[in-house]
Amino acid sequence: MGRATEELAEHLGEGIGGLLNATFGNAAELIIALTALRAGLHDVVKTSIVGSINRAIGARRRLGTSWRRCRIRTGVRFRGSEGDAPCSAASLV
Repeated sequence: MGRATEELAEHLGEGIGGLLNATFGNAAELIIALTALRAGLHDVVKTSIVGSINRAIGARRRLGTSWRRCRIRTGVRFRGSEGDAPCSAASLV
């Protein structure tokens, strides 16, 4: 699934590729969850959903922390396209 969306992104452009990755990124989890529900493994599905939520919260927390540290380090005190550029680039590293 990941390779397919990457190949489509090469042909369709970065914007559409990002949209495809966001849309189909969790397709495997959804397929596994549906299979587990049919098999009656409700606890497995609940645990998987909680794990996905925890991963999303953790990623957001790490991104916010990196922006905060960058702003402290660089002295950036305002928001805007030019003001956040050094912090946005630093968070990608």
